[in-house]
Amino acid sequence: MRTNLAPWLQGVVVVIGVALASPSWAADFSGRWTLDLAASDSLDELLEAQGVGWVKRKAVAKMAVTQTITQTTDEVTVKVVSRYKEELSTLRVDGQPRTVSDERGQARVIHEWQGEHLVTTSTRQLGDGASTLTVHRSLSADGTTLTQRLTWQSPDGTRIVADRVFRGP
Repeated sequence: MRTNLAPWLQGVVVVIGVALASPSWAADFSGRWTLDLAASDSLDELLEAQGVGWVKRKAVAKMAVTQTITQTTDEVTVKVVSRYKEELSTLRVDGQPRTVSDERGQARVIHEWQGEHLVTTSTRQLGDGASTLTVHRSLSADGTTLTQRLTWQSPDGTRIVADRVFRGP
């Protein structure tokens, strides 16, 4: 294809074309985030509904947590550090379901961008039905607050919502 655009304008067109063709995520969650327990909801009801014991629930209620997040256009890496454990997760943000295994068995997990929000949906078989945990991550307008809205739906339709608020970077 032949073009009569000035060389400097051709460069602008190429940059715009690359930007439009690239996957886009509007929010950049990169940084070190510290859990603000005072601003966060209790996870007690949500954890109890999932069968987590009393001692563990009480420990979680007072646990200091930091998340260090790095991201590219198709992956978000989250390193979660608390007094009791350190965990590294890589979220492939492509909307494709994956099967993951942990101490509670297998779950079907999907990570996807919904506008400026990063949404993780995890579905797990429990007895007679499936439970779903959705983690909806969003940033405040000034980029200093990361909110994780956790929504758990049980096989019987019970729905529990809790917000975790992180301050940073």
